Order: sequence, then structure tokens, then C-alpha cells
Amino acid sequence: MYWKRKVFHSGGFTLVELVVVIAMMGVLLALAVPSFVAMQRNSAAATLGNEFAMAVGFARSEAIAKNKCVTVCAPEDITVAAPTCADEGREWSSGWIVFSNPKCDSVATDDTAELLKFYIGRTGGPTLTAPTSKVATLRFDARGRSSLPGQQALDLAPAGSSATKLVCLDMMGRARIGNVGAISCNDSNQN
Repeated sequence: MYWKRKVFHSGGFTLVELVVVIAMMGVLLALAVPSFVAMQRNSAAATLGNEFAMAVGFARSEAIAKNKCVTVCAPEDITVAAPTCADEGREWSSGWIVFSNPKCDSVATDDTAELLKFYIGRTGGPTLTAPTSKVATLRFDARGRSSLPGQQALDLAPAGSSATKLVCLDMMGRARIGNVGAISCNDSNQN
């Protein structure tokens, strides 16, 4: 009579297989993490551009709806209780304020001004920069016309990078966002 020996096969992995799989996952993670970080930075920059475009559109529609001037400006210090517009400036990344002002000036602290919205930027986040100080204040009259002398472009860049997108403002104050090289702020066809 023969006794059959039962052989138990383990359903697990060998140590070599486990080490190979862990090494392959490490290589894949090393390749994927930089792309993921870049994607997060680009997404934050796109969000900043969209927030700015929405603020400009909101200011224009409020000027028409309330039949009085509405101003969007980069403030001197957005953390104070009554922020005031910067006289000159190129940097919009730290935030902006939107306020109505029947006097059609850039004074947000007088008795007739009403703060409508504000945006506080992130320190170390993406940047939104005007090439000149012409876009330190954007004012809309009661008909929705802007104070811009012509079409203007603001550079939009992820944190620690150069500009990858442009925010184009036309003379009516409409904002368009596009990739650098794919959009021109001087286009008449508004692509």
C-alpha cells in the first residue's frame, strides 16, 4: 500500500517576485510624481485665471445691472478691513477686490462705495501679472464699457514657472484665457 503524501502549495508570492513588483512600482512612481505635480500647478494656474475672468465678468454685469460704476483692482493690502486700490501695480496674484462706486473713481473706502466681492490669493501659488501698470485698475461704467485704453494681456504662470497661459482683456472688458502661442490678445476673431 502506497501512502500518498499531500503536497501543499502556497498561494502567495515568493520573495523574489515581491521585490520585483516593488521595484517596478518604485520606477513607475518616480516617473509619475513629477508629471502629477506639474499637472497640479497647471490646474492651480488655470483656476486663478478662471477666477479672475469671472470677477471681471461679474464686475461688468453688476455695473450694467446697478447702473453705476464698478471697479476691479489689485489692493494695497487685501487683509485689512477696508482695502484700497494700489496706485500702480502689475501683480494680481495676491488678490483683488470688486466694488461699486457711483463716483467712478478708484476709492473703495468712501461712503458711496460698496464692496461686492474679494479674492485672496495663495502665497507661493500661481502668478497673474500684467506686463505694464496699465491694468492695475479695471473700471466699468453704467453701460458696461471698461476703462482699458486697448486690449491688454496678463501673464498666467504656475508656481515657479514662466507664463504658460494668457488672460486677454478686450476694450469691453471681456476676458479670454488661452495657452501662450495659441492665443493672441490682438486677434479680432476672438479665438
